[in-house]
Amino acid sequence: MSDKGKSINFVCPMGELCEEESNGVITRCHWYLPFTTMLPGANKPAEVWKCAHVWTPLLLVEQLQMARQMQMPKK
Repeated sequence: MSDKGKSINFVCPMGELCEEESNGVITRCHWYLPFTTMLPGANKPAEVWKCAHVWTPLLLVEQLQMARQMQMPKK
């Protein structure tokens, strides 16, 4: 099945909103976290907010890549 040309809506598996504003009050999930990262094509850091469930696999992959770089023999 191809997703090309189709709109994809992602939903929270817990059925909740990460952040919403009502009557001037922001209600934010504790798992909705900011990280400062370099966005593709940008020359400056940007703050990106995502759920901890999204950040966890991304950070684990980055940690693995860093560990591999440290283990590679230097020539």
